Amino acid sequence: MKGVLLAEIYRLSKNKSLGVAFLVFFALGFFHVVPIGEMLLENFGIQGSHASVEWQDMGLDEAFAQEMEAFMAEQENLRFGHQSFSSSSADGLMMFLTPLLVVILFSSEFTKKTIYNIVLAHDSRVVIFLSKIIVITFFLFLFHLFFATVITVIATLRYGWGYSSLLIPIMQIFLLIIRMTVYQAMLASFLVLISLFVKSDMLLVLIHFGASLMEALLANFARSASAGFPAGDVVTYLFPTNYALVIFRQGTGMTFVHIIGGLSLVVSLAVFLSTALLVFKNQDLTD
Repeated sequence: MKGVLLAEIYRLSKNKSLGVAFLVFFALGFFHVVPIGEMLLENFGIQGSHASVEWQDMGLDEAFAQEMEAFMAEQENLRFGHQSFSSSSADGLMMFLTPLLVVILFSSEFTKKTIYNIVLAHDSRVVIFLSKIIVITFFLFLFHLFFATVITVIATLRYGWGYSSLLIPIMQIFLLIIRMTVYQAMLASFLVLISLFVKSDMLLVLIHFGASLMEALLANFARSASAGFPAGDVVTYLFPTNYALVIFRQGTGMTFVHIIGGLSLVVSLAVFLSTALLVFKNQDLTD
C-alpha cells in the first residue's frame, strides 16, 4: 500500500489545480482578517461604550439596540487569534475543494480511462481504493490545517491572541480541524460512491452542489418541523448540515447533539465507504 499511497500523493502534489487552491486559501485567509474584517467593524460602529448610543441613534428601540451591541461585541471578539479560525468560512471553501479532490483521484480516472491501467499494475483493488481515500482525507486535513494556520497567525499578529492561555485554544483549534476533516471525508465518500456510477467530472460536480442544496433545504425543514417534539433533536441532527452547525463551533463540549450527530456522521461515512468499496471491487473497468 505504501507505494500506491506515495504515487497518489505525488500525483496530487504535481496537480496545478491544488497549487492554485493553496494560493486561494491563503488569499481568502488573509482577507478574512484584513482589511475586510476591519471595514466591517468600522461600518457597524464598534467603538466600545459608544456602540449602544450609535445603534439607538439609528432609530432602533433600546432593547434591540442592546442586542445588537452584544452581538457586535461578540463579533469583535472573534477577530482575535484564538477565535479567528472558528469564525472563518472554511466549510464553505471546502465545498469546492472536496469535489476537486474526488475528481482528481476518482472521477478523472474513469473519464481518462486510466483506472484500468492502475488496476492492472496492482494486485488488490482494495489497496487502490483505500489508498485514494486516505490521500483525499490527508489533503483535506492539510488544507484545513493550512487555512487555520494562515488565519490564526495573521489575526494574532494583527489583533493579538485574545486569551490568557496558549495551549487550550490551540488544542481546540486542532480538534476543530479534526472534526471538519471527518465531516468533509464523509461528503467525499458520498461523491466517491456517485463517481463510480456517473463517470463524468462535470456531472459529478453538479450532483455535488445540487445534493448539498437539497440536503440543506431538507435539514432546515427538519429543524423547523421537529421543534417542540421530544425526539426533535434526534431527527434534526440526522442531517449533516444541522450537525455541522454544532461541530464547526470551536471549544464546544460533548452534548446530546454531538452524540447523535457524531453517530450519524460515522454511520454515513461507513455506509458510503463500504458501499463504494463493494462497487469498486466488483465493477467492470474494461469498458
